[in-house]
Amino acid sequence: MAELTVRMEGIAPTASGAMVVANTNTTPIYVAQGMPPGLSLYSTLLSAQAGQVGAPYNFLSIFNPISSGKIYIFYQFTVFPWAGAATSTINPMTVSRTSAASGGTLRAAADVNKFITSQSNTTAEVRINNPTITTSVAVPIISVPPAVTSAGVGIGAAAVIVPPSGAAFHVLPGEGVCARTTVAGDADQLWDMGFVWGESNL
Repeated sequence: MAELTVRMEGIAPTASGAMVVANTNTTPIYVAQGMPPGLSLYSTLLSAQAGQVGAPYNFLSIFNPISSGKIYIFYQFTVFPWAGAATSTINPMTVSRTSAASGGTLRAAADVNKFITSQSNTTAEVRINNPTITTSVAVPIISVPPAVTSAGVGIGAAAVIVPPSGAAFHVLPGEGVCARTTVAGDADQLWDMGFVWGESNL
């Protein structure tokens, strides 16, 4: 069988045979695509949110303020639709890109989860309880169907949504995203939802 010899600069075996990488560059050897150096990761969650008969209704808004000096990179939106009683309403939960967000209840930055506890608090404005938002694109980014069940309780298909092809969804200062329903729902339809995103210096 033929042998392939590969020469790797800066790598040498120790006395035990372990390979040690001697990186003299000022940049990392490898940075995962879509995750720039110095990125801080955050997540936030809403649980047991009843469907709203009044529409549109904005459940969870994350907005990058003009003064943040950061670019936000969204990696995941998770949603679990479930029901507390029989329901047949079919109107979905959507996520839209936004150009403004105000009102509602502003979640304290210290209450937004940090992937490393020593990192700084998020610069994001995280709003719940039907904030006022302006959508910047008519067509939503994501659409998730609700739980539809004839039983007393039930759960729809849980969805963990990431951007296509492993890409990352970027949000610049003055932009945001919002999880919302645009058509009347059913109070017996419940939603758990959350975002994961990173923040990096511009």
